[in-house]
Amino acid sequence: MGKEFLIGPSVTKERSIETKEWHYYGKNREKHLTVTPDVMLIEYNKYEHYETLRADFLSVSNALFDAYPKLQVKRLGLRYIDNITIRIPDEKPMEWDKYLKPELNSIFAIADNKNTISRVFHVLEFNYGEDSLRFQFGMFNPDYPAPIRKKIYTLDYDMYATRILDKSDMEKTLDRFHEKVNRSFEEVITDELRKIMEPLDE
Repeated sequence: MGKEFLIGPSVTKERSIETKEWHYYGKNREKHLTVTPDVMLIEYNKYEHYETLRADFLSVSNALFDAYPKLQVKRLGLRYIDNITIRIPDEKPMEWDKYLKPELNSIFAIADNKNTISRVFHVLEFNYGEDSLRFQFGMFNPDYPAPIRKKIYTLDYDMYATRILDKSDMEKTLDRFHEKVNRSFEEVITDELRKIMEPLDE
């Protein structure tokens, strides 16, 4: 349900607009597809491979373009939120240089007492011409406003384009987004974190 306001020189009218939403879930509810008149969104609770995300997204977007040949996309985005949790005894919560590029953690040095910090979050925004990237990083702290006690660091990459895109643009734009985000992620993590991230042999 939405509302529309018609504003004129002497009168303002309001009317309600009914809209439909379609929701679809993966077999184990590990992913959620939402389709509305204005938005198509896929969210993953469990993400393993870009190839799966790519196939899911393109199968839905291609079907929408086939059904509505004049469809135009005004915004396309790809967002990854990585919560890195370290559970190693005696490691201090705010010491991350072993796992992440030290420049990301320089702000911790400002505090006169690190034990009083309850949240640390930064935002960097990049303009690559036709694409934009919003990079948020730090310790969000699930126990906020209590001081940070858990060693959890968030790397949040939101890559997007706000321009008119047609069917032929979707695949190459999505691939470009993934390549850029993946490269940015690799630039800020260390080999020590890569070892932890490696899948265990079955």
